[in-house]
Amino acid sequence: MSINERNTAYTLRWLVSCWLILGLGLSIALGQTSYSGTVQLPNGEATARISLTINIGGENGNEVRLNSSGKANLYTSSLSVDGLTDVQKRAFKVKLSFSGLPMGTFGGSLRDNAQYNKFLTFSGTGEYTINVALSAEYQGTTLSVSPASFSLTRNFIHPNGPVVQAVEEEPEPEPEPSSSAVADTDDEDENDRSTEVQTTTPARRDDPAPAQREREKSPAEADYERIGRSGYTAQNYVDEWRDKPDKNRSLLEKALRKVPIVVETRELADGHLLIFDYVRQLEVDSIYPALALAAPIDKGSYKYELTFPSSSVAGYQLQVSDPTKIEAYRVLTYSLDNMLSASMVIDNESQEISIQIKNGQAPYQLLLKRDGRKYGSLITTRPYSPQQAKYDEETHTWTIKQAYLAELANETGDYTLELYDATGSTKQTLETVSLVRPSTPLPKWLPYVAGLLGLLVVYSIMRGRSRKRAMDKARQALKDQEENRKTGIKAIESTKETQAAERVIPQRSTEQNTNTGFKVKKRDREQALDTFEFKPDTVPAEFLSLGLARNWRRSLIDEVLFSRRAIQDLDAFLRAENTNRVITQTDADKWERNEAIPEIGGMLMGQYRQASNGDYRVSVEEFIPLEARTQNVIKVEIDPVSLARDLGNMQDEHPELTVVGWFHTHPGHGLFLSEPDLKVQLTHFRKPFQFAMEIDSLSEHLDTAFFSYRAEGVVNNREQRIDGSSWFSWSEIEKFTRKRPVS
Repeated sequence: MSINERNTAYTLRWLVSCWLILGLGLSIALGQTSYSGTVQLPNGEATARISLTINIGGENGNEVRLNSSGKANLYTSSLSVDGLTDVQKRAFKVKLSFSGLPMGTFGGSLRDNAQYNKFLTFSGTGEYTINVALSAEYQGTTLSVSPASFSLTRNFIHPNGPVVQAVEEEPEPEPEPSSSAVADTDDEDENDRSTEVQTTTPARRDDPAPAQREREKSPAEADYERIGRSGYTAQNYVDEWRDKPDKNRSLLEKALRKVPIVVETRELADGHLLIFDYVRQLEVDSIYPALALAAPIDKGSYKYELTFPSSSVAGYQLQVSDPTKIEAYRVLTYSLDNMLSASMVIDNESQEISIQIKNGQAPYQLLLKRDGRKYGSLITTRPYSPQQAKYDEETHTWTIKQAYLAELANETGDYTLELYDATGSTKQTLETVSLVRPSTPLPKWLPYVAGLLGLLVVYSIMRGRSRKRAMDKARQALKDQEENRKTGIKAIESTKETQAAERVIPQRSTEQNTNTGFKVKKRDREQALDTFEFKPDTVPAEFLSLGLARNWRRSLIDEVLFSRRAIQDLDAFLRAENTNRVITQTDADKWERNEAIPEIGGMLMGQYRQASNGDYRVSVEEFIPLEARTQNVIKVEIDPVSLARDLGNMQDEHPELTVVGWFHTHPGHGLFLSEPDLKVQLTHFRKPFQFAMEIDSLSEHLDTAFFSYRAEGVVNNREQRIDGSSWFSWSEIEKFTRKRPVS
């Protein structure tokens, strides 16, 4: 773009902006109450287009008529935001500031599709120029609105002449929407919030009270706690629960305090019927011009009816209040000559609904409700496609496709349509429509996705079959290897049995055949071990204490005491088995195919002592490596002959020791007891003081775990590990052997 073209564009943009600002000021000076502007979100995320309807003192042009107490609805506004997603709208709000009136500066914040009222005592009459300043806030960042301010003139008139002295009320801040609850302004709701905080305070892990309270919570109580979350309002709660038999009246009335008064008008033969909704106690404050009215009639379900005896409502302004509500929603000032009314026609042939709107303040909102629950909404200022809805501003006719309403409802059933104007305090209940949930057409891309999924399934099946053939081949090779060795193994076992029969067997032990194929000497009386001294008590400097409460909340073994010698033997065994075992990329590929890095293991011998509370202290004083006949990640087949020989020799050499557990590695698997591991533990190590020890020999610090029994006979496993606790480190345990014993 050339410099001249750029200057021309800037000039045109400046002229358009001046024209908009001058046009806006002129429209407000002529008594208009609408405003439109734009806000640019940070980082060019989006442009928000805001439409604001401002009403100061009713619909009497530039005149504001005060009541006999000098009160008026000085500030009523509603906001509509376009150009943003629903997520962006929840983080976006517009701030208003009014100045130029005797009570000083006041204002508040508005969100999309929201309204806000201020009721103040006015301390003067005459003509005032009111300055309105605007800004916006998005995700905590203040943004500039264009245009950022405007002014309007209003003439304040008191029915009894000028006010000599009037009391000024302190303007209250806007009740900001919250993610947890709607803020109130009296002591009762302060107590309510304190109660909510107490009930949501985290309790101790072993305290069953929160779960019990959760089970006893009624649906009405659960829904009340949803108020202020995910767009669920106090008005939604009242609509849903006020006609249910299991309603909670106390919670309903607390929610009603946070809902503005809504009025609906119906024409009668000799007057009008005003129906006030969301009211506990209706009071008629004033009517101007003066007119005799009958007392309001309580119709139940928090609704009141008031008969207006005159067929002509031109110029009448009614103010009612409900003293039970919070200050922001306590008073409603209603201009009867601008009563919202509408008629609806359903065209079954074109499947359209036409709504003819009369009076009220634009923009209008249509709510889709069933059983008091809101299922969708439409606003006249939002852009819709021709297949959805269309609003004709000249004829005030709203044409809506039934298919679009069914899409909003998303459920088949009968729905009530409610029409609201911009104030949010006047509504018109329309007819009930029957909607059928539309069937969702299959997307065009679905066949391609289905074909791709089919290919993935075929690939998975073929890969699974290939892996199964490889595993079957490996198992068959192991089986063939076992068959080839059977003859030699039987000869060795026969020779060893003959030699064992010729030996003189001590009276303190007998032999028992186990189902593992090896012979282990079993003591006649385990109580005989109590006659020996418990070495960790006599020479504590030679033992390293490991408390199992580090990993388990409940364990029959309170403490494992590793002797210096056992640590040295086990560490030497680990180093010997892993000498020069460098895992190259080829080895890593074999590991993925279950072809490398076998498990290794051994038996642990020591002593145990049981405390008065039933817990055990277990020492580990000797380590017996297991010689494997076959060793890989599929299984570890132990040589029964060598195991029986080593166990027998160890028991002969150390009669004060017994088998307290077993040890094996999980190279790269992580620490847990697999199904085969559990079978070994529950079959051969069933004593409460016996445990399984595992080391992940491929972890950085050689992670180590001791899996012990619990009182109910269950073995502690990975699922029972304390959250956030770390395993023992064999690297740290081994350092104990390098420390000099304290004499």
